Amino acid sequence: MKKTKKPGYWVLNIVSVFLAVLFLGPIIWALAVSFQHEGKQIKSILDWFTPPYTLGNYPKIIFNSQVPTWLINSLVIAVVCTLLTVIVSAMAAYAIAKMNFKGSKLLFIYFLIGLMVPGEATIISNYLTVGSWGILDTYAVLIIPYLTSAMGIFLFRQFYMTFPMSLYESAKLDGCSNLKFIVKILIPLTKSAIGAM
Repeated sequence: MKKTKKPGYWVLNIVSVFLAVLFLGPIIWALAVSFQHEGKQIKSILDWFTPPYTLGNYPKIIFNSQVPTWLINSLVIAVVCTLLTVIVSAMAAYAIAKMNFKGSKLLFIYFLIGLMVPGEATIISNYLTVGSWGILDTYAVLIIPYLTSAMGIFLFRQFYMTFPMSLYESAKLDGCSNLKFIVKILIPLTKSAIGAM
């Protein structure tokens, strides 16, 4: 016997399709405009999507503009910042969570306070700091201020707190150093936190 669909099912589908069209609309518009001739007169919404079309805009963007350089810069900075932030945050969180040193709880509270400070509040001080180092107009100026993340340290620390100390102790008995423990055991077990980060 075939199950009939409830009205709520159709309402949910209609709303989903409407939202998909609403969110994809600007992307579809931008794609349609990219195939239009420069200076084309637009009298109605449909004129954005009507012929004549051209592929000449793409070679102009690729060969006669700075867009490829901007994309490469963004890619380099995003990849390097992400990798270094994950590594530094994981190591700092491990130290706070598993190495009982004097002031570790106070240090964790300091990072929690850092979560309350908006990034916009530190832009001027970051600029003045890196400016005094003489590294303006380099990749380093966009990477160094973001090597650590209070959110990342908090996330990893909470994740590491769920690991039993026996795991660390057994690794230490086998002659595993702290760094080797992080790289060989902790990081592979932290894939979900790294993905969230």
